[in-house]
Amino acid sequence: MPIVYTPEPLGWVNVTPGMIVPTLTPRSAMAAFTTQCGDFPVGHCSVEQIRSLAGFTVTELGTIPPGLYFIGATGGPDGIYLHYASSKNSDSLTLFESHWTGNNEQTYWQVGPDANVISVDIHGVPGEYVRGAFLSDNGSPANWNPGFDVQTLHWVQNGTFIQMQYANAGGKVDMNGMVDLAASLTTQPVSAL
Repeated sequence: MPIVYTPEPLGWVNVTPGMIVPTLTPRSAMAAFTTQCGDFPVGHCSVEQIRSLAGFTVTELGTIPPGLYFIGATGGPDGIYLHYASSKNSDSLTLFESHWTGNNEQTYWQVGPDANVISVDIHGVPGEYVRGAFLSDNGSPANWNPGFDVQTLHWVQNGTFIQMQYANAGGKVDMNGMVDLAASLTTQPVSAL
């Protein structure tokens, strides 16, 4: 399979402190499979089911972090979500995948002006990593917190834009661990591995 490189770095968009909290859902118009699969973040389709519905190659984690379990998948023809979580839902990992259009706007993600976006190598494929999230107390304006335990990695591979977000890893996974998880993505059934 060919590796698709973007001509310029994937786009993260800085947001001024005090702006409205951006949604953690990169695309909002992907509820086409809600009837069959449920709505994000509690989709209930299997990976095989979502593959049969999506119009592009869908990958899944080849290595699932200890304590996480596959919960379900949902989405639409423009993008799908695979959701993994702990038994008490204290930590979770979400994969968002969509067909790469070649338009860098597809990769835009809102981060704070003090976010430390780091270029990473995923077995020869360039990606970008950031730690942090927008937080708001009692409806106050949101501010970027670079220390908050949300890690996001995104990249383009084999014609698919992939974004992986791990929330509340609690030190179980760091940037290198995120890269290792990204490198483990497979199109083969994980049970066969």
